[in-house]
Amino acid sequence: MKIKTAQQLNKKQREAVEALLRACRGAEPIGIEPDLALTPAFEDAPDAYYLLSDRDMLLSVLILDMASPEEGEIMGFTHPAARGRGYFTALWETLLTQLDERGLLEEPELLFVTDGKSPDAHAALAAMEAELDYTEFFLEKKVGAAEAAGAAEASAPGKEGTDGMTAGRAASAPGKDGAAGRLERRGAESEAELTALHEEIFGDGASASRAFVREMLCDPAAKTFVYYPAGAPADGGPEGPEKPAGLFHLTGQPGACYLSGFGIRPGQAGRGLGRDMLRLAEREAARHADVLFLQVGDYNEPACALYRGAGFTERARREYYV
Repeated sequence: MKIKTAQQLNKKQREAVEALLRACRGAEPIGIEPDLALTPAFEDAPDAYYLLSDRDMLLSVLILDMASPEEGEIMGFTHPAARGRGYFTALWETLLTQLDERGLLEEPELLFVTDGKSPDAHAALAAMEAELDYTEFFLEKKVGAAEAAGAAEASAPGKEGTDGMTAGRAASAPGKDGAAGRLERRGAESEAELTALHEEIFGDGASASRAFVREMLCDPAAKTFVYYPAGAPADGGPEGPEKPAGLFHLTGQPGACYLSGFGIRPGQAGRGLGRDMLRLAEREAARHADVLFLQVGDYNEPACALYRGAGFTERARREYYV
């Protein structure tokens, strides 16, 4: 038995990992795809790949995606014919030794990632005394021609961009889906306002909020919208412009739209605004795609209930163990 570690995979190692993954997929469904082209994210980062071989055959691999000295995610794969022999545990102990040698052992939060489909993976994690921290659900909903037609009927005339996404306001008249609020698409000139709104909703910290909003605004496939509930004055009142009640982003992908950064300002709960904003998000997505999908953690129970109640169904999940 031989263990090798590497910051990056060479051609021979990558081919061996790909062959191991094919063997694993042949034995059971696998819903996670490891990154085989990782590069060090910070100085003195630990190795990303830990490979255990016997007689030149790769039997187990541990992949560490460490974005910073504070956190990292781990995926592991062991050949179906070589499971139950402690191979992955041996790779884990090799990683811990390397972290200790680099003074990182006590610092990072390392999460083991599975797709919840492999009994063998659960058995290995149990043997390592790892505990489930949280589950991330990938939910989707079909949006289609009917929704797109409803969106067109309910949209006020506005300046159209080259992608057909309305750059002005969507009218607040209720559509066939019952949505009554309105959206305004925002651009780079609104970065400070959007950052403040994101931070008020999610409390990620000013720096993280700014980075996320900037990433959305700089992504040519992403569109950012703010939400005003029905009855909010379009041009503000005596006290100035009305403050948006919510925020979300849509990122176009082939045949689908990805919904992210979806949230309502604190103190607005219980008014049905989340449902209303979600309907409007579905309208916008239906202009360009057949499917709207998103990610949500099981720790966010109100959001899980909102999405499932609106007809979103699970297409995949990620389980994170510590």
